[in-house]
Amino acid sequence: MTVDQQTTKTVDKIKECINSLISKNAKSFLLLNLPDMSITPSAKDHADLKVLHALAIEHNRKLQAMANELKSKNPSISIHIFDVFSMMNEALANIEAYNAKYGTKITVTDRGFWDGGYTIFGKKKNKEALAEEVSNEVDKANTRNVTDSSLLGRLVSQSATLRTAYEVAKIYEMGYRPPMDADNYLFWDYVHPTRVIHEALGKIIIDYINQNYTPAH
Repeated sequence: MTVDQQTTKTVDKIKECINSLISKNAKSFLLLNLPDMSITPSAKDHADLKVLHALAIEHNRKLQAMANELKSKNPSISIHIFDVFSMMNEALANIEAYNAKYGTKITVTDRGFWDGGYTIFGKKKNKEALAEEVSNEVDKANTRNVTDSSLLGRLVSQSATLRTAYEVAKIYEMGYRPPMDADNYLFWDYVHPTRVIHEALGKIIIDYINQNYTPAH
């Protein structure tokens, strides 16, 4: 799939969701554009940084055009796009200025703090093994036999979301707690920003909403 095809498919889906909400009388929309994926730690291992950069640029261009079109066709709605792309680029270009502006203490921008995966488990169990493990866990707690443990095991093993939730719960049960001293890093892992970036982004977006949306919107 080309950059054009990928970005068109994504933006068309966003447009479909917004139109559905408009049909239900929704009036206010805030969209976030994509950061430049070529600046993330994971990009170092990518064969073509230009493709990653182009994906963000083209997605954001089409997102803006889509928002303009929707506003033109629906004058009563309020729709804005918050520029995450520029925010992240500004942080990388001058982290000292970013720290002063947002009260952060970031010093490391070229690598992630956490070099593991989403969980600390190594090789993942296959679906059959995981389903059996979950089923056994349910049976231990299911003294009244009110839950179909086999069905629940299969549901967890076949859903990426439920599987991750189960694995994280098991990790917590084992006593593991994630490291909490990553506040001087821009990136938590190979692609996701740290807590302090999300906190700053949340505050900025609240201010942005207050500036761009009236109580009626």
